[in-house]
Amino acid sequence: NTINPRINNTVNPRINNSINPNINHNFGGLYIFTMDLDLQEFIVEVNENFIQIFDFKLNNTRFGIKTNNNGYALFDLSNNYIGHLQSDSNNGYNEFDSSNNWIGVVK
Repeated sequence: NTINPRINNTVNPRINNSINPNINHNFGGLYIFTMDLDLQEFIVEVNENFIQIFDFKLNNTRFGIKTNNNGYALFDLSNNYIGHLQSDSNNGYNEFDSSNNWIGVVK
């Protein structure tokens, strides 16, 4: 339950303003961009193995689980695998869909 933003207010940007980039302009988390570099979502790091992903209306859209190769497996909120984040070796990630198409960048 500590990784669920519906239960744990510390990982819910609707309640915790320090992780809400709409309010906290010093938000230190990562942002997800499309391949056209349009800002799409942001990441809240729950712990060293788990991330929650939110859109800018503060809807929890998906989550990620750390993998052995310095990335994250991504799942929708129904627990379906939808893609992965792979390290870009420069403090960010490249996003791939479940067919391994490169669809975005994370910085």
